[in-house]
Amino acid sequence: MEISYYELLGMIKDNKNPKKVVYEDKVYIWNYKDYQTNSGSYITTNLHENEMFSKDIIILDSVEIIEEDKEIEELCIEKDLNSNNYYLIDKDSVKCQMTRHSRIIANKLNEVIKELNKIMKEGK
Repeated sequence: MEISYYELLGMIKDNKNPKKVVYEDKVYIWNYKDYQTNSGSYITTNLHENEMFSKDIIILDSVEIIEEDKEIEELCIEKDLNSNNYYLIDKDSVKCQMTRHSRIIANKLNEVIKELNKIMKEGK
């Protein structure tokens, strides 16, 4: 997702700063007060010290936010003990009754999600 440097400063001010951003093909990582690369280049929140401004870069230039990998949520399947029916429950707690076949598919999908999450953790 691309935002302006001005929007990035607003996010930092609100303590919602992304952990990693890309500017001019360099990856900058947040280190509690500014963004820094492995080579020592930095983007700071102090505009007078900012490397970006010393290069005549304007505040409306684009900065790309690198999204962090998030774990994939499994489907929530619930069994009604009174009727032995199964329900798929969404984030708003809305229940949808499942057929036998949809329950099999949902269980297999949850197995795939578990494997994907496991692979994503190992890849870090």
